[in-house]
Amino acid sequence: MTDLPKALIVSTERWPSATWLCLALAESGLFSVAAVTPAGHGIRQIDRVAAHFTCNAHSGTPDCLLRAIAAWLPDIVLPCDELALAWLRSLHARAASRSGDQWQTLKLLIERSLGDAGSFDIAARKTAFVDLARSAGIGVPQTVVVGSLDELHARLASTAFPCVLKADGSFGGLAVRIVRSAAEAEQAFTALTAPPSWLGAVRRAVQHATVKPLLDRMQASPPTVALQQYIEGTPANRAVACWQGEVLAGISVQALETVHPTGPATVVRVIAHDEMAQVATHIAAKLRLSGFHGFDFVIERNTGRAFLIEMNARPTQTCHLALDSAGGMITALAGRLGGGQRRPVAPVSAGTVIALFPQELWRDPNSSYLRTAFHDVPWEHPRLVAAYLAPPARGWMDVLVGCLQRAVRRPKPDSSAAMRQVAPPLITSKGR
Repeated sequence: MTDLPKALIVSTERWPSATWLCLALAESGLFSVAAVTPAGHGIRQIDRVAAHFTCNAHSGTPDCLLRAIAAWLPDIVLPCDELALAWLRSLHARAASRSGDQWQTLKLLIERSLGDAGSFDIAARKTAFVDLARSAGIGVPQTVVVGSLDELHARLASTAFPCVLKADGSFGGLAVRIVRSAAEAEQAFTALTAPPSWLGAVRRAVQHATVKPLLDRMQASPPTVALQQYIEGTPANRAVACWQGEVLAGISVQALETVHPTGPATVVRVIAHDEMAQVATHIAAKLRLSGFHGFDFVIERNTGRAFLIEMNARPTQTCHLALDSAGGMITALAGRLGGGQRRPVAPVSAGTVIALFPQELWRDPNSSYLRTAFHDVPWEHPRLVAAYLAPPARGWMDVLVGCLQRAVRRPKPDSSAAMRQVAPPLITSKGR
């Protein structure tokens, strides 16, 4: 029997999407899977993961990832968050500057995992990516870089409200502000360009026993901020699996609920949208992408046109789902790496509404979607379900600072009680 291709999952954040992707890879029968995660990550509850490696997201170096690659010898590395992605790019730069077979092998592995190295910088900078898309004739919001408050004021004189300010180097919509006046825009620009707080740096340094957060605070430089046209519409995403510029498979969804107005989706509807699919195919070919990628759009309310907002050069929340019984993106990627045939799965179809677990539960334990939507709860893995019933617990320093900052705290919803109300068979584990 041919050896299965070896995938290395890298997740420095405790995001559930990384766990579901790892579970789907491990259960597919197409990959042998190992994972680089912090202690206590949900992935460590998956029995079929062949090897676990521990990382410290606050160490400041990707050496833990380098050691895992040397020990596991993967065929592909899948970074599941921005820090993991930055580690891979850092190792690629290190390998490109050194000689020797081991460094050349590492360089080629990272390019096989992410795509052509020429795409790394463009994918990392939102403003550069929008410029690339515009030059290719793709519909994008009008976007200009603003370097100061004076420049912002000058641009606002010819800009309609509402508009958007966003900073490079962020994720999850955390550095995106929708502003409706010049005063709001000035406040947002000041907040986005402000250095990280010393209080937060001290908290992370104490909690993780490292001086790295303090060094980062001292060396911090303002991010690039862009002023962007606001598109009235609905957020959407096209997730794809690519290989050397070719899109192998994908799934498009439209957001019905989000964590916050500019944040990730918690409930989505599967859609068929030719324009989104064509844009993803075009960008993948232009940047010669490999691995999993997600493209964020806004579907304009009046026209149905899809405006490309940004690209995530990593798996997004729906990469483990399949649109057909053949197995979707995981099967397609395994085929290029020499994997075999995946067991049939129950697919999701266009029009299906999916309440992402546990994201919608965390957003609103009383959400009607917990009873009416399609779910992807792995009931056959009760330890995993239990691990994600509530958001990750905060460290003691976070709790202390929170108490000092807020004299009154709102009680947390009882997530476990909400899940007991919608236990199987109302929630199924189909679509894996």
